[in-house]
Amino acid sequence: MKSNRQKIARMVVVLAIFGISLPVIFGEARQVDDQHGGDAWRNTIYDFQTLVTGVAAVLAAYFAINQSRVVEANSERRHQQLMELSLRPARLMIDRTVFPMVEYIENALEDIEGWHQRVAGESGAWFVAQNLSDLRKMAASWRETVYDEQLGIAEAYFDGHMVHALRRAREAAESILLSVSNLEMRLSPFTGYVGEQEQITAAFQLPVKGIETHLWTLLEFLSKFDDGLRKLERDYLKSV
Repeated sequence: MKSNRQKIARMVVVLAIFGISLPVIFGEARQVDDQHGGDAWRNTIYDFQTLVTGVAAVLAAYFAINQSRVVEANSERRHQQLMELSLRPARLMIDRTVFPMVEYIENALEDIEGWHQRVAGESGAWFVAQNLSDLRKMAASWRETVYDEQLGIAEAYFDGHMVHALRRAREAAESILLSVSNLEMRLSPFTGYVGEQEQITAAFQLPVKGIETHLWTLLEFLSKFDDGLRKLERDYLKSV
């Protein structure tokens, strides 16, 4: 489409040149004494030569501006290509950190939220006592997720909030795992029968409250870190 417009514009210029020059060269001039006779087309050009000159100037300006736009567009395209090349290493690093870690983190957040709701309930201490081995496995999994070495690939692109959120999430994951280990040792004297529920609940009340707090901390700061990863994805990867 653009090429056709250029061809039409060139044709108009050529026709204008021939339409002006041929009558001037070959047309019969009017009689000077009383301004009559002569070639009408040639006379028209002579009478309106200022207008013709103005039109020619406008056409020349149009083509100059159009050419300037073409040059500018080419320059902008080259600039974008250079920007893409300069951002490629950063995008590769961020891609390796975000995927698939963001999916792992979001799956972990769902589990953490579910455990927090159960632990924070009225029978939270008894629930923890009955599911302590499962909680230990989950805590180990959460710790593995927040310490995954893949998260460090793009660490140079983490802002202060992300660095802080990841540090707090790691501390919380460590605290949950340590608290569960301590509870396992405290639970060993009990047989686990329902008749011991009151004793276990009393003995676990305070440490389970601490686990609840750590779960909430992990949920809060891991969510913030996940938001940061999603922002990196939008800023660096969505435009690819």
